Amino acid sequence: RPVEAPLDGQISLANFTHGQMVYEGLQLFRIVNLKQVGVAARVPEASFQPWPAGTVARIRFDDLPGKEFTGKLEQILPVVDQQTRARDVLFRVENPEELLRFGMIGQVEVQVP
Repeated sequence: RPVEAPLDGQISLANFTHGQMVYEGLQLFRIVNLKQVGVAARVPEASFQPWPAGTVARIRFDDLPGKEFTGKLEQILPVVDQQTRARDVLFRVENPEELLRFGMIGQVEVQVP
C-alpha cells in the first residue's frame, strides 16, 4: 500500500523492514524539509561572545566553492565541550536549491554589529 506524507521533504530515516508488522503510532520514516536548514558552528570558549538573537553570519562550504549562504543566529547552546573548550552555536539558513546536506563542512563568519 502506498504511504502518503503530510509534508514535503526527503526521507532521512526509514525505521522498518520488509514484511514487518506495523502498528498505529510506530514511526516508519523521518522526513526533513531541506528548504531551510540548521548549521552548527563550534566557537572556541576564549573567543566566544554572547551575540544577540538574529545575528547574521556568512557561511561557506568546502563542497560548494564560490557559493555563500546567510544564516541568522537561532540558538547558543549553554554547554562548553570539556575536551575542545568550544560552544555550539546554531544558525538558520535558507536553502531554496537544497544544496546543503547533513554532514557538510564549512566556515562561519559572524558579522558583529
